Amino acid sequence: MFKKDTYLAGILAGIIFPVLCFGILYALKILAVQFFSSAQNFTQIKMMFAAAALNVLPIRYFFISREMPKTAQGTLLITVVMIVTIVLSF
Repeated sequence: MFKKDTYLAGILAGIIFPVLCFGILYALKILAVQFFSSAQNFTQIKMMFAAAALNVLPIRYFFISREMPKTAQGTLLITVVMIVTIVLSF
């Protein structure tokens, strides 16, 4: 996916991955509500926090598997900013 070890690549990965995770979680919530009449208490704040927490997966991938510390640090920076923003929005 990313060939160069740059902070910008990490920031982009740190933004794109949670957005995709949030979309998947939102779609699963809609399906759960339609088919099972459940998941009513799974709010958007909880889905945003889960998507930001799942950002640990690309961090681990860049740090350990690919040995790209700058990219992992960029992803970590965005993850921390997202989690702090979500916590302060309560």
